[in-house]
Amino acid sequence: MKKIYTTLLSLFVLFSSIAQQGEITKQELRKNISIANKKITNINNFSKGQTIWTNDFSDPNQWTVQDNGGTADPIVNIIANWQITTDPSLIPYGGLNPANHTSALNGYALIDSDGAGNNATQDSDLILNNPVDLTGYNNVNLVFEQSYRTYLDTRTVKVSIDGGLTWTDFPITDGTETGFDTENPSVASINISSVAGNQPSVLIKFNYIGAWGWFWAIDDLAIIETDNHDLVLNSAKFESLGLPYYKVPTAQISPFDLYGIVDNIGLQDQTNSVLSVDVDGVAFATSDSVTIPSGTVGDTLIVSSQWTPTATVASHTIDFNISSDSTDADPSNNTASIAMEVTENIYARDNGVVSGGSFNGGEAYEIGNYFDIFADQTLYSINVGIHSACEPGATIYGVIYSIDAATGEFVFEENTDDYTVDASDIDAEVTLNLFSPFNMI
Repeated sequence: MKKIYTTLLSLFVLFSSIAQQGEITKQELRKNISIANKKITNINNFSKGQTIWTNDFSDPNQWTVQDNGGTADPIVNIIANWQITTDPSLIPYGGLNPANHTSALNGYALIDSDGAGNNATQDSDLILNNPVDLTGYNNVNLVFEQSYRTYLDTRTVKVSIDGGLTWTDFPITDGTETGFDTENPSVASINISSVAGNQPSVLIKFNYIGAWGWFWAIDDLAIIETDNHDLVLNSAKFESLGLPYYKVPTAQISPFDLYGIVDNIGLQDQTNSVLSVDVDGVAFATSDSVTIPSGTVGDTLIVSSQWTPTATVASHTIDFNISSDSTDADPSNNTASIAMEVTENIYARDNGVVSGGSFNGGEAYEIGNYFDIFADQTLYSINVGIHSACEPGATIYGVIYSIDAATGEFVFEENTDDYTVDASDIDAEVTLNLFSPFNMI
């Protein structure tokens, strides 16, 4: 098996974003992005416990923004702190723009690290001004809608019961992820009972730390009584050797691992929890039965068998479902579906989703993606979708590299001629033909 790396070089382009690449990089191959990890949580249904308090950011005066020492990029020259805005189009990443929170039009909170520039840093708090009285409520969850894209940035919910003198952290991202997108939006549910249960004065703040990271948008907060039984299928994944392929040529068929990332946001441990997978409406396999303790975030359940598509051109739907031996309070967030295709000759990892963009100041840059080659096949061209933000007149060309198994270095194999993007290419797909067919063996 050989690992092939396809790239697209773009020369002197402003605001250029290109689909058909599962991994997009910023300047000098920074910010590697994989769209395999997608939040699957339902955006319309919170837990069914009693709602105690809500806030939809319609009154910015209820919140205070605090800068903890962010620095400005000398070119962009802004300190990127939290803002409360009614403009859904301010999300800096096209794949999650516009903000689709339930009440985004009357206000939502946003911090944009990407727009601050590559030499900027952020450490910014968004703090609730007036405490919430949770007297009499021992078991409570903080629930909110959010969207974000990660690049080595941290997102933390903090809770205080002493007027902000001390805070207890509930991490959302820990600063190690370089390629994670939520749904638009996803729903976060955090059990804050250990700190806030039965407390008369509860403050909440959101802290973001980044350095040319991406963004975090939040909206429609609620504090609710915690349900006894509530599992969430946080993400569903299918991968071949650790990579997702949404279109696979018949010659490159390989086994897929199927698994799910599960949270238990309920009050009770969930016994006999099982992830089941159907393929094209037919039961395929299940995971081992496990107990998921209350408060667990990110438990991985892997089905017992790999799935290998048949080597015939067809579309497939993979359905995931998490269940336990208790009745779930909110079954709407227990399922997910992934669609993939077996094709005659197209190999793709993007699933038709634009995966990134960058202001590169007119400098040339290179983006690319890995593909595992399991059988001999001849490559003739590279297809690329041109995003609406790309400027006509941009020059692009494709390059094929193999990877030296001994050193891990890229080895040039073949490239295409230069191609000048014109207006008709915007929001369309372009085929870049290699100078010579390349035999992938």
